[in-house]
Amino acid sequence: MKPLACCLVVATFMLAGCGPESGRIGPGQSPPTAVSRIDAMELWASPPAAVNWDDTPGPDGVQVRLYAFQISRSQPVLVDGAIEFRLYAGRMPAGGAAPTPFKVWRYSSDDLAVRRFRNMIGWGYATRLGWGGPVPDAPLITVQAVYQPADGPEVYSAPVSIALPKTTRAGPTRSLLGQADGTGLRPSKADRPIRFRRQVIDASPPGAQHVFTLLADLNGNGRPDVITGSKRGPFTLIWYENPSWTRHPMARADGLGPSAALLDVNRDGRTDLVAGSPEGIYWFEHPADPAEVWPQHLIDNRLKEWRTLAAGDVDGDGRSELVVLAGEDGPLVVYAPPAKPAGEGPWPEEMRREVVAKTGPGRGLAVSDLDADRSGEILTASAVYRRTPDGKAWRASPFAEGYALTHLAVADLDGDARPEIVGCEGEKHPGRLVWFKGPAWSPHPLREDLFHPRTLVLTDVDADGRPDVVVAETGLGQNERPRIFLYRNHGAGGFQETLVDQGTPTHNAQAADLTRDGRPDLVGAPYGPERHVDLWVNLGE
Repeated sequence: MKPLACCLVVATFMLAGCGPESGRIGPGQSPPTAVSRIDAMELWASPPAAVNWDDTPGPDGVQVRLYAFQISRSQPVLVDGAIEFRLYAGRMPAGGAAPTPFKVWRYSSDDLAVRRFRNMIGWGYATRLGWGGPVPDAPLITVQAVYQPADGPEVYSAPVSIALPKTTRAGPTRSLLGQADGTGLRPSKADRPIRFRRQVIDASPPGAQHVFTLLADLNGNGRPDVITGSKRGPFTLIWYENPSWTRHPMARADGLGPSAALLDVNRDGRTDLVAGSPEGIYWFEHPADPAEVWPQHLIDNRLKEWRTLAAGDVDGDGRSELVVLAGEDGPLVVYAPPAKPAGEGPWPEEMRREVVAKTGPGRGLAVSDLDADRSGEILTASAVYRRTPDGKAWRASPFAEGYALTHLAVADLDGDARPEIVGCEGEKHPGRLVWFKGPAWSPHPLREDLFHPRTLVLTDVDADGRPDVVVAETGLGQNERPRIFLYRNHGAGGFQETLVDQGTPTHNAQAADLTRDGRPDLVGAPYGPERHVDLWVNLGE
C-alpha cells in the first residue's frame, strides 16, 4: 500500500469513532509549523447532513472537518495557504468540468488558524458553512475543499455529498468548531429588539482614565451600588449610591490596574474591595458606614507587576480565594486570606501559592467550576488550570490558541448543562468576540471587527432563562462611533445580534438590575479622554 493511501485508511478508521472534541492536546504541545505544499486532503461532513443551529425550523448549513496530508508524513499537516470550500446544489457529475458553485467560503491562513483543532488523528480544521442567504433547492448538496498555495498547483479533496432535508429539528445536539462570516447569527422574526435608554450618572467624575466598574449593595438598601476605579485623581476609588447616585469617595491609590475583585476579606459580612497599583496589591476595608473613607491594607508587594485579579473558591473549602495573574508571561498566584488579615501586610508567605511560573500572553482571567466538582478551575487566556486529585499541584489544559483574550466569562450558553467560555480581545483592533465549546474548547466566533472591546458581560437580558452576551467597544480618542452589541441567545448555540448603542465609549462595564424592574441594566465609563459614568436602562421589548 502506498504511504498516502495507508495514512488515509488509518484516518478513515479513526474518524469513525472520534470527533474533533476528543483527544485535545496536552500542556506544552503547540501547533506544528504550517507547510505550503500538500499532496491530498480528506473532507468529512460531521454529521453527514445539514444542521439547524437555531430555533427556526429548517437547516442552516453544514459542519465539516478537513485534514491535509503529505506523502512523506503519517500525520496530517497544517497549511499556510488559503482553502476554499465550494458548495454545489445536487451531486457533482462524474468527470468533466464542475458546475458553478452555489456558494463559496474562502479562508486565509489567518482564518484557518482559529479553526484548527487536534484529535487522535492529528491536526485539522473544522468549521460551520452557513447558507447566509438562499437555501439550496435540492435533496442533497455537495461540498469540495480546494487548497490554494501561494505558489504551485491547487489540491482538491474528493467531493462529499450531504443530505439536505426540508426541515430539521431546532438546535444541534453537538457543536463543532467555528462559524463562517457570522452566519450563525440568525435572527428570529418573532423577536422584537431589546431597547435601552442611556442615563448619565455622573457627567464630570473626578477620576481620570477609568479602569474598572464593580456593582455591589454597599449600604444594605437592596439595590446594587456602582463602584468605579480610575488611574488618576484626588480619589481614584468612588462609589455611587443607588438610586440617588450620590457620589462617595472611597480611597486614593494612584495607577490602579485594569481589574478589581469583591471579596469579604476579614469575614465581617461586608464586601471589601481588592485592587492593585504599581506599589502592590491592596484590599480596601468596607467600613461600618460605607460613606467614610475605606482603610487600605497591603496584600503583597513582592510581584514585579500584575495584570488581572479574580476571586473564587479554587480549593473547595467554601471560601473564595484571590487569584492574581502577574506580569507579561508571569506567574499565576493564589492568595488565601488569613484568618485575621490585620496590620499593613504583606500577607504571610504560607497564604500565597504559585499555580504556574509562566502563563503565556494575554490578561484574561476567570474562576469557575467547569466540571461541577465544587472546586473552581482557573481560566487564563492560554490554559485552563485544574487541581490534581491530591490537591498539591495544578494541571494545565491548553485553551484559545491563536487568541489574545483580555476578558473571559463562563455560562451554559447552549442548554446542555455544561458551561461554555466566552472571550474577547480587548487590546486589539480588529478584536474578536468568540465562545468556546468544551471539552475541547472549540471556538465559535461571533464578531471579528471590534475596536478594543474591553467590556464583556454574560447576563439574561430578555429574561428567557438563557444567558445573553454583551460586548462594548472603547473610544480611546480614536474611535468616533464605539458600539455596544447584544447577542441574544436563541439556544443551541444560535445568537441574534442587536446594536444597543453607538457613539458612547465604555470600559469594563458591568450588568445588574439597578432599577429593580427584574431586568439587568448596564453601567460603565470610558477609559478616556472623555469622562462620564453611564447607565443603560433595560426597557425590555
